[in-house]
Amino acid sequence: MVRALHVGQTSASMLEAMQAEVEAVRGEVGLLRTLITAKQLSLLAELRALYPIEEIMTERGGRTYTVRGLQLPSKDLHLVPVRCRVAACGS
Repeated sequence: MVRALHVGQTSASMLEAMQAEVEAVRGEVGLLRTLITAKQLSLLAELRALYPIEEIMTERGGRTYTVRGLQLPSKDLHLVPVRCRVAACGS
């Protein structure tokens, strides 16, 4: 967070302090993104041992995953109807 500025601190020194803080936060965000990606890959590896998950390349060059031909959502799994999740898992 931006710290309280001292009386008499110049605009240039305030700007430098703020830029340094922004760079520190950017580094933290980058680290968190890396950790999240690693966790996602770990979870995917565990799920592949349980379900026939296939990786499919999208038209835009991205990746999507399917189970028995049903596309898995990249997020908001709770919005997928239960019957679709059950069918994909084979239960």
